[in-house]
Amino acid sequence: MVSEAIQQASAKAKYTIEEIRARRKRDCALGYRLFAAHRWGDLGDGHISARDPERTDCFWMLRWGVSYHAAKVSDLVLVGPNGELVEGEGEGEGKGAINIAGYYIH
Repeated sequence: MVSEAIQQASAKAKYTIEEIRARRKRDCALGYRLFAAHRWGDLGDGHISARDPERTDCFWMLRWGVSYHAAKVSDLVLVGPNGELVEGEGEGEGKGAINIAGYYIH
């Protein structure tokens, strides 16, 4: 299984899966803020995502309704391969928390 192989590689690596995930999520949230600093995102221009290091068929992206200026790690949701909410919280149930346009772009 892929996740077992990743865990074995992680045991030999310098960083744990959790540390890698936290870094990717932090960088993703910072990327949204960087876009905002360049005035991108208010009109839907520009999307950022980060592949999950363990669930490699899923990615992290900003939940629906959060301004790029206000993006925080806690505002990220994990989106599955079929566009379903895997992890995270949003204002709506399930797909209501996911930026559907952003999902289809990625």
